Amino acid sequence: MGSSTCMVLAWREPRISVVVGLIGAVDFWYDVTKTAPGPEQDAKRQALSPRVRQLVSSIDPRDRKAAIAPKALFLANGGRDRGIDLQSIKTFVKELRPSYETHPDRLMLLEEPEVGHSVTDRAWSEGTKWLLRHLVEKPIRVTRE
Repeated sequence: MGSSTCMVLAWREPRISVVVGLIGAVDFWYDVTKTAPGPEQDAKRQALSPRVRQLVSSIDPRDRKAAIAPKALFLANGGRDRGIDLQSIKTFVKELRPSYETHPDRLMLLEEPEVGHSVTDRAWSEGTKWLLRHLVEKPIRVTRE
């Protein structure tokens, strides 16, 4: 759940300027229901208690995408992960791209099509390089008005 926590911190914590999410969810409702958005997921959501619905909605990063940019965001996920839907990650990144128009080098998705729910040497290496590049070499001050 560390990568999911990173996503919450990405939109919530202004002191954080770099996020490296390895095999994490960005669609928390998919993560909870294991069902793609649509009528079936809506039915599963409604079957949950009001408190669970409130909790998941309060931390889901999809509704808070505007609060993430221009933080450097690196996501790495596997295409064969049975717990986290790669398509939801790809859609999230695509929807984030306009917010990164002035900083396109600060948003990256590393897809590993043949990987399941595990961190590979490549993901670890690329994530570490990303962290160093954006935190040490090219820091950016993130401000909230």
